[in-house]
Amino acid sequence: MDTSPEFILQCEKAEEIQAGHKSYCDGWKDGDFYYWSVDDRIKVAYTESFDDYIVQHPEQWDFLRGRRVIWLPRQDQLQEMVICHGASDRGALVIDIVRCFYKWITHTPYNAGLAYSLEELWLAFVMQEKFKKKWTGEEWK
Repeated sequence: MDTSPEFILQCEKAEEIQAGHKSYCDGWKDGDFYYWSVDDRIKVAYTESFDDYIVQHPEQWDFLRGRRVIWLPRQDQLQEMVICHGASDRGALVIDIVRCFYKWITHTPYNAGLAYSLEELWLAFVMQEKFKKKWTGEEWK
């Protein structure tokens, strides 16, 4: 999972994705990654469930109150964003989206050298496909 400062900035600036996560999620989900800054240090929370133990969700931790919390989508979550929900043949849709991603990565003037992880590449793909935006190095335009 990419927790680099570059990916965190890209996620923070991807306002459409941040807003969408808040609107379709009932709070924090197990397995999600989040970023927040406490004392100028990066913290990443990974919530995880076990049969008899659940890590307390970060939204309940007092030191996060009033701080900006940024969701860091995993690669599978980014892929879900471009797969139609409710489709009858989900397997075919997954193959189609991988084909679209391959076409995009090989035929788009997006500089893959700017991406340091698959999460960064998939985030760029989602932002292009859904919102027609490209990463400038500082923001999505």
